[in-house]
Amino acid sequence: MRQSIESTMRILVFISSLFIIACSSSKDISELGPEDVLISMEKEACFGSCPVYTFKIYTGGYCTFEGKQDSYKMGTHSLTLSKEKYKEVKKAFENADFFQYQDFYESNIPDLPTVKISYRKKDQIKSVTGKRERPDAVHKLQFILEEIAESKTGWKIIDGSVQEETTQYDKSQIVIQLIDGAQLSRWFEYARKNYGIRILKQIDGSYDRWLVSYNMKEYSPEEILDILRKDENVSSAEFKLINP
Repeated sequence: MRQSIESTMRILVFISSLFIIACSSSKDISELGPEDVLISMEKEACFGSCPVYTFKIYTGGYCTFEGKQDSYKMGTHSLTLSKEKYKEVKKAFENADFFQYQDFYESNIPDLPTVKISYRKKDQIKSVTGKRERPDAVHKLQFILEEIAESKTGWKIIDGSVQEETTQYDKSQIVIQLIDGAQLSRWFEYARKNYGIRILKQIDGSYDRWLVSYNMKEYSPEEILDILRKDENVSSAEFKLINP
């Protein structure tokens, strides 16, 4: 009899613990606060038309996007990551050992937007702010977050709108015009080694205008465009126009 009572008590305790866990993991979205934010990214303005927004991933995979300026999504939008994607993002921050980096990286490049990335682990929160001078691992984390934040599908409008785009660009490809007389083979070899520049085609049969791709894992579209425009051998650089 005593064993039966003890067995019953153990079962009741086990069921109670499951109930507590279930309740704690089903926190309503409306109840989420700053303490529930696992990862966030804030992108500020640049001299051009860089999107300005705040992107947050909450514990569990719920995301919010607040578009503020020059963004396809303006106002507040939300989506929920798949379990696989949520685990992938968390693992990327753990593998990068995010807490090892400086809080701020000084920059003398005014054209690029300042980006602040934050990550919470238990009761600790770490933020890294800067531009191009940040470590490559931090840039890679930024690209992972941008891929989600700047996507155009799967988002639900909470309090905002989606902007109609009359002009669209393929930011994975860039049209460059080299200065007449530049040593093409030498320059392209240099650009390939340093930026992953690849020639896609020659434009209009001109030896000065080329359509190229670049290493998107190492450079954001705004960063590579700024680099090319400042190159003394490049007279102009623009993203490929999709619908002229």
